[in-house]
Amino acid sequence: MKNKIFAFFLFFILNLLSAQFLLCSDEEPELLNSKKLMLTNVTALLEVPVAKGKSNIFCAGFNMAWDILAEDVFDQPFKVEGDPEMMQLLNNKAISKRDIPDKDYFVIAGLKEEGIERRLLKGERDKFGNDMPVDIRLDNHNDIVVYAHFIKEPKFTYEFESLEEPVMFNGFSAVSAFGILNYDYGEASQNVGKQVSVFDYQDDKDFIILLKTNIENEQLILAKTAPQKTLLETVNNVLSRVKKNQPSDLVKGDTLQIPKIDFNLSHNFEELSGKYISNVVLRNPLIAKALMIVRFKFNQEGGMQNSDLGVGTLGMSTTVKQKKLIFDKPFLVMLKLRDAKLPYFAMWAGNSELFSKE
Repeated sequence: MKNKIFAFFLFFILNLLSAQFLLCSDEEPELLNSKKLMLTNVTALLEVPVAKGKSNIFCAGFNMAWDILAEDVFDQPFKVEGDPEMMQLLNNKAISKRDIPDKDYFVIAGLKEEGIERRLLKGERDKFGNDMPVDIRLDNHNDIVVYAHFIKEPKFTYEFESLEEPVMFNGFSAVSAFGILNYDYGEASQNVGKQVSVFDYQDDKDFIILLKTNIENEQLILAKTAPQKTLLETVNNVLSRVKKNQPSDLVKGDTLQIPKIDFNLSHNFEELSGKYISNVVLRNPLIAKALMIVRFKFNQEGGMQNSDLGVGTLGMSTTVKQKKLIFDKPFLVMLKLRDAKLPYFAMWAGNSELFSKE
């Protein structure tokens, strides 16, 4: 009993301490090294385990950079010393560049002797209009950089409500939220509500929603459900449920509350950095940097605000049970292109470490 009390207390303290790294949602967060996160794992693989109280952030951008190294730099498959599992899974190429919107990422890989440092600077400016967010300097002519930068800020045609009351995530962490406080059949509410499709609603603790962004072939899926053993299994389970079930609309009295998420992270893949590459003609090529930067901002923002639409009741009514679609427990959020088998971004939010705090 004492061990359980201690474990809960420790989990509570870690969540509170993590708030020091967060900024208000209306501020641009500074780039944060993922090593400073206590409860979040950044990954380029969906096969990672889902652990209680921990979050996982997957982005496919690094996979694209890894493919460039094999196809454009070496023109052949290659091995990394020690044969790390991450290398094996990346070489499987489960996700291709067709599965991720080109406008959202910049990826590159190359050698110092081929001018990779200069190409990095030019690529960042051309793609995002910015200087390099991190300083990358190489020592030897055979040093290699594998680099991915992903920026995603989903937008909606009609802006959701920025809710005044916070969501109490996991029962004790007050986080900023957006959504629809009380859906009705006025014009403003309907325009926002038609951006929400509900799939396989079991109860207020187990449901899936699809949010329609302003990108036609993009799917933004959130699932409040029990996780599977790995992030990949969790993703596949949710996608299977979406495929097998017909969507339903919101009804009068429904509420939707989603924590705002806002982070800007850099992550060095230590499984690969500092490792030599074998079976290539170059002499002692070294992966000096295996780096991914992920910028993700998820809130109510849309092209049109409720005040632009006017309000009026259409006189409709319903006897359907009202749903409380409140993401106050661990949940999955993922982005995928409609025809892709897997998402290009997925986050299992097991804690509030990267949520915008009240």
